[in-house]
Formats: sequence, C-alpha cells, structure tokens
Amino acid sequence: MRLLVFAAFAVAMTGLAGCTTQANVSTGYYDVKGNSARALDRGLRRNGPMNGHALASAELRFRPDVRFAANPSGQCRVASARIRVDAHITLPRWQERAGAPADLRKAFDGMAAYARKHEQVHVEIAEAAAHAMERRLMALPPQKSCAALERKGAAVISEISKLHNKLQLKFDADEQKRLAAIFASANKRR
Repeated sequence: MRLLVFAAFAVAMTGLAGCTTQANVSTGYYDVKGNSARALDRGLRRNGPMNGHALASAELRFRPDVRFAANPSGQCRVASARIRVDAHITLPRWQERAGAPADLRKAFDGMAAYARKHEQVHVEIAEAAAHAMERRLMALPPQKSCAALERKGAAVISEISKLHNKLQLKFDADEQKRLAAIFASANKRR
C-alpha cells in the first residue's frame, strides 16, 4: 500500500510542476567575491549554505490550516483544508563581477541559473505535497469527535511529509548522478 501511495504521490508531483503556486517564496543571497574561478570557489565554500557544502538551498515549511465542522448527524468532518508552503531560497551573489573575464561571468551565470531552477523544483515538490495533503484531508470520513478526526488528519500530514522528504532526497540524489555523468562526459572530451 505504501508503495502505491508513494507512486501516486510521485505522479501527482510531476503533474503539478508549473501549476500556479500556493507557496510564499522569498529569496536571500550570500556574497562571493573575486575575479577568478579559484576565488569564486573559495567564496562559495566559505559563505554558501550548509557551511559551504551547498551552492544554494531551499528552506521549506508547511503551514496547515484545517477547519472542522459538525455534519447533520453530529459527526465531525473536515470543512476545509489549506496547506501553505513557506519557502526561503538562498542563492549566491557575485560582488566583483565587473573585473572578471567574460567566460567566467558566463560560467557563473549558468551556474546561478541552474541553482535557481534546482531550488524552484524543490519548491514545486513541496507544493505537490501540500496539494496531496489537502486532497487526503478533505477525503477523510467524518468521525464521532473532532479530536479523533484531528488525530487522523495529523497522521495524514505526517505520512505525506515523510513521502515528501523522500522525494526531496531522491531529487537531489538523481541530480547528483546526472551532473556527475555530465562532468565525466565533459572530461572525456578534453
């Protein structure tokens, strides 16, 4: 059953990529200096997210707003379920760009564009998880008490959050493999 839920969630996630966002996305920057590849690399490692182990990052947080109501038989039902995603993306900002060679500026721009897109995919994965949570919460059957329904709702959020985390890690792992293959291919051509 878990595998089916995971597969369905993955399909839903890919289908929602590019949908209008319900995420509240903010962007912050860290500075890198220098006008050589070596200086930029040093700045990325010194100032980058996760103690310099990442080029960029996306901090994601789910904010559930679930409302309950009594149905005519006196049972408690989910009246509405809205899961907001708060995302903060951190990207590099190059301070000494003007004095750098054109090929280095082009390389940095490509890297920065990739980092922005990569982090945006993390946000899209979180949005898909939020949509999945909303659908599953709205599908919960009425319960005798709102406390019982709230426990079931919390279990749904927890289950989808775990699947969400697995998909985020899988995306990063797949990207690492893809980039390693690109770099290996480029090195073979040299």
